[in-house]
Amino acid sequence: MKVDGRARARPLCATFGLFWAALLFVALGGCSEEKPRDPAAERSVSPRPAAPACELDEAEIHPGSSPALAAGAIVLRQEGAYRLLPLEGEARPLDARWISPRGLARHGDGWIALASTSEGPALLTVGAEVGTIALGSGALVDGALAVQGDRAVAAWTDDTRALRVARVDLARKLATAPVVLDDTVQRRPLAAPTPEGAIVTAPGAPLYDVGQSSANRRRAPGLVVGLASTEGGTAVLHRSPDRTGLWLSVGDAPAVLATEAGARAASPSLAALPGGMLLAYRSGADVVIQRLHPNGEPSGAPQVAGMAGDRASAPLVATEGERVWIAWESTGEDGTKVHVRAGTCPSSS
Repeated sequence: MKVDGRARARPLCATFGLFWAALLFVALGGCSEEKPRDPAAERSVSPRPAAPACELDEAEIHPGSSPALAAGAIVLRQEGAYRLLPLEGEARPLDARWISPRGLARHGDGWIALASTSEGPALLTVGAEVGTIALGSGALVDGALAVQGDRAVAAWTDDTRALRVARVDLARKLATAPVVLDDTVQRRPLAAPTPEGAIVTAPGAPLYDVGQSSANRRRAPGLVVGLASTEGGTAVLHRSPDRTGLWLSVGDAPAVLATEAGARAASPSLAALPGGMLLAYRSGADVVIQRLHPNGEPSGAPQVAGMAGDRASAPLVATEGERVWIAWESTGEDGTKVHVRAGTCPSSS
């Protein structure tokens, strides 16, 4: 796999000859960067019907820390060791030094975890048995995992600030040699599956379209804080330079404001739903979820999913069809605990 630097986004005017550039400049009004649009005016003309509120079960509280979340399961660190806990089943011990919060994914009847092990970065396959797919040597500081069928893309940062990726054949349990995409990234890689591979990024880094044999780079719309694979394409959640909230663009569509005006949305997570998306974030001491229309506009009012307190991890959200799971860690006088709420977000149809 090679990184194709020639795929770096360039202004439209620089890619054509002078004649065509002049015509385009006149027709399009120049080459200014498109600004995110505020959907308020459009909503006032043709408002979209709000989706029903999500129906959440009572929270389950588990002693432990460092959660990772996927559909139907959570990973916890308890008494110095990691365990995968199916939310309906028996816990499974994991031989890992650390599991990335965004590195757990459902695969078939089991799960896959992106882990730092004594042998280096690896995928742990958890089903009837626990297996290991090595991803090379070195350290794993943080990571993310994108899974589609029997193919996966693992993205992680190491102690040299390098963002690395490897493609994995889950059926054959084989991984390609890792490739460096960026050498200026510190933490929080993000990944979302695509038909060809995955979109990978990290806050402050470009978007990388990882295919079978190359990784093409394109400009990020802002400080990217979330990715999700939706029916309309890859959803990119980002903060605008003027900090007016969280904005979301799906595929090539213009960005729209995904949070209510004045919302203090910290540490967001994003997941797809049938006919839309689900956004989770911290707002003060609350964990909040917000349903979104397919284009990213808010659908209905935000819901408070629980209390995180002043010392809490970023909330995580996972979906499978209309089923949803939200998890967060909180620390209080009685120690560190992980809260999990399951439920459904019914479609509006």
